[in-house]
Amino acid sequence: MNDASTVRHSWRLLNTCAAPLFALLVALVCLGSDASALDANDKLAAKIAKLEAKIDVAAAKQSDVEADLAQTQSDLSAAQIALGAAQALPETTPEEAKAKKKAVGSAKKAHKKATKRVAKLSKRVGKLIVKQGKLAEKISMLDPGGDEDEVVPPVVSASAGVEQVIVSWSNVSDAVGYKLMSSTEDGADLAVDGAIVDGVSSPYTHTGLVGGVPITYAVAAVMPSGALVASAVVSVTPVPLVTAPENLTAIAGIGVVTFTWDETTVGATHTLHWSVDAGASLSDAPSVQDVESPYVLAGLTPGVAVFAVVTAKGSVGPKSQPSNVASATPLANEASSYDPEWATVTPVLDVVFNHDPGLNDKQNGNALRTAVNGLQPGHRLLIGDGRYEFLSPLSIEVSGTLDDPIWIEAAPGAAPLLERADIDAGLVTVGTQGSTPASRYVAIRGLELVGGDVALRVHKATQIWIDDMHMHDTGGGVVATTEHADNLHITRNHIHDTVSWGEGIKLGQTTPNRRVTESVVALNHIHDTTAATQGDGIDIKWQSHSNWIVGNIIHHTKYPCIIFLGTQGNPINVFERNVAYHSEDNVMQAEAGDALVLNNLLVGPAGNKVFDSSHNKSDLENLYVVHNTLWDEGGRGAGLYAWDGQPNLVFANNVIYVKTVSSGSFAIAYTDIYSGGTLSGNMILGPVKNGPTGYTTGIGLTDFVNVPNWGYTYDSPLDFRPSPTGALIGSGDHGYAVGTDITGQARELPLEPGCFDG
Repeated sequence: MNDASTVRHSWRLLNTCAAPLFALLVALVCLGSDASALDANDKLAAKIAKLEAKIDVAAAKQSDVEADLAQTQSDLSAAQIALGAAQALPETTPEEAKAKKKAVGSAKKAHKKATKRVAKLSKRVGKLIVKQGKLAEKISMLDPGGDEDEVVPPVVSASAGVEQVIVSWSNVSDAVGYKLMSSTEDGADLAVDGAIVDGVSSPYTHTGLVGGVPITYAVAAVMPSGALVASAVVSVTPVPLVTAPENLTAIAGIGVVTFTWDETTVGATHTLHWSVDAGASLSDAPSVQDVESPYVLAGLTPGVAVFAVVTAKGSVGPKSQPSNVASATPLANEASSYDPEWATVTPVLDVVFNHDPGLNDKQNGNALRTAVNGLQPGHRLLIGDGRYEFLSPLSIEVSGTLDDPIWIEAAPGAAPLLERADIDAGLVTVGTQGSTPASRYVAIRGLELVGGDVALRVHKATQIWIDDMHMHDTGGGVVATTEHADNLHITRNHIHDTVSWGEGIKLGQTTPNRRVTESVVALNHIHDTTAATQGDGIDIKWQSHSNWIVGNIIHHTKYPCIIFLGTQGNPINVFERNVAYHSEDNVMQAEAGDALVLNNLLVGPAGNKVFDSSHNKSDLENLYVVHNTLWDEGGRGAGLYAWDGQPNLVFANNVIYVKTVSSGSFAIAYTDIYSGGTLSGNMILGPVKNGPTGYTTGIGLTDFVNVPNWGYTYDSPLDFRPSPTGALIGSGDHGYAVGTDITGQARELPLEPGCFDG
């Protein structure tokens, strides 16, 4: 075939096949176009599905967080109730005041913790809601079609303000308006029972609400057809309006002023603003933040008046208006009759020791040990806040002089904690042992001691002042049993929750030459030693003499609140103006004599007797029990079983009231027929065993000012004052009168028995 024929043949073939080929080409092109469209739709659907899955995940998280939030809001409500209950507790006695402070502090912590968690969870819910809204908007942008049945509802969030709530929501495509529905009723149907506001826009501020009352919201989008597309509901609690604290008072102390006030807003924090300028704008004055009533402002200049106000602030919003202005003038450091003669000496040098945050607690303890050992006469070591841990006792063996004592104490406003976890060894020791000269003229003040078999052990020492210490969860408080010590001043310490042997204060030992003499134990508060093996409150051992145990409060002890033995021919010990109650043994136990027991209030229930003098008959002499009040709902008053004709035994002008519960109940009892001691001017209620005289019988509990029944729970010592119309008035024996009563008030005629003058 030639070239021309070849061309013609090819053309005919092309013409024959042209139509089918064109159709095939068009089909292939169309098929490619449909495939591209199908692929795009799949991708869009997958993208939307992915966004919807993210919404589902966020919604599930929101549900979990909302469940947590509901529980936390319930916890917050419970904390608010607990705080209100704690603030309503009575505080007429030191014990009640301490218990109330502890309860309020614990409730505040729980309330603060719950408030913070509510805010955190609410914020997280809001973020999840916003996230879902943004995801829904993306879906709407990717797929703007669909009918109203497929419209994504608005996603709502609500944030609490002061007596208001800000409600926000996501936009809904094609919506022509929005309705806000709300209710404070638990479980209310918002569309039926709720308050409805039309024509609102996001964000909407809902004002005029009651702080602390939860409120529930939903938002409905109004569609062009008039249909409503409602959101899920959200709940929030508006913040109460913080009001000014009330009744601010100021009480002057030595270099300090104590401020107290009434809180007016549950859960608020408080700031003290103070100045020495009477004309200062106190709300702008220097301040101490996050304080609680009572607050002690320390480090002040004696004689310079301080003026102050307190403001309150909630979790959101501004601070309150200031309270009323209160002022007081700090006092100079004047020694009381219980303090050493050198108590007012001014230190030569203040050595400031602060807790180092770069060291651990043990390292800080070692650093403190070094600082203590380096002290010289006239130095005052001021210890800052922090925990100081010890693996071996902190031995204080330094000595000052009468003119230049050594001071080891908390820095102003600080509460340093010294701790030893080992309960089988001591925490702090003072003084020396063996032939080494005694430590002398050292004051240890204002520290918290926790742990050890004894919190503070005194060895060979003289002129040691242990003052205003807090000792707890230890095997014993202050113990001086290893060497001779004298002129100890143990004052104003708080000792409680002891274990092991567990005495609050123990002076002396039965071993010769381990005695404590010429010392003062005053104004201490000792309680809750019942977990200990021994657990006496104050224990004065054999031969210890010339000691003054005065003005202490001791209660809830395992063994006697106060127990003392004889001095064995040495000068007597004096026990006066102490308040002791609720012992699992005897309240006061006189193992032997050589003591004055004056103006004490001894109250049951006692596990045995209120006053017991049943032991060591051969050593019992020179015991004068005068002007004490003994009361026991359990039925045993004064057991004078060892009184058998020994010299100088006097039981006079006492009040002994007991409840008769069995044949073993008595007001006063002897082992055999009365044969020893002088009884006179006593007023009793209850049986007398074995015939002593020297008493008259009272009318009943109405002889006291405020002891309403035998089930009375100890409240205030003043409840045991004589009733002006009772039998106690004028029934005492003038021959055994003590010049003052338990309060230090001079007694007046006619003379009443017991620890209180009428």
